[in-house]
Amino acid sequence: MNSTPALHWTAYLTALLTPVVAIAAVWVAIMNARTARNKLKLDLFERRMKVLSTIRDVIRMTFEYEESVVPSTYSELVSAINDAEWVFSKAVHEHLVKTSLHLYNEYVRVRSMVRSVKFKMSNKSLSVEEGNKELQLLAESENSARKALLADEENILTLLAPYLRLSH
Repeated sequence: MNSTPALHWTAYLTALLTPVVAIAAVWVAIMNARTARNKLKLDLFERRMKVLSTIRDVIRMTFEYEESVVPSTYSELVSAINDAEWVFSKAVHEHLVKTSLHLYNEYVRVRSMVRSVKFKMSNKSLSVEEGNKELQLLAESENSARKALLADEENILTLLAPYLRLSH
């Protein structure tokens, strides 16, 4: 007779349980890493969208209101451009600083000049005829600045398109 005792099924189960638990732990760790990576991508995407939304909102509000610029609107634009430094490439940030902000400031400057001429006309320090001539010249400048700003908005969308994809 054979003197070695037969292994009971619980011994097999105990031997297999450790590797199964280890495999499950590895699978959970991989899923957690994937979730964390996707969360990071989502957070970055949301920050990028916030920058883009703020820039577009400021441009739209500037076009809609007669006031030349609301200080909080300008500070929102500058803040969004500063945030862009951290969530987009250096080239995008430089474009926003050198081109977009410049075009925005030019548009606001022309709008301020229009308001100034209208004010001078209203308090009679400028004749209606001279005021209308200046307003006509400024209207062309304002229209040109507006078109340039709108064209730059399209350039911004093109420039940011690669960054506004949420792929996992």
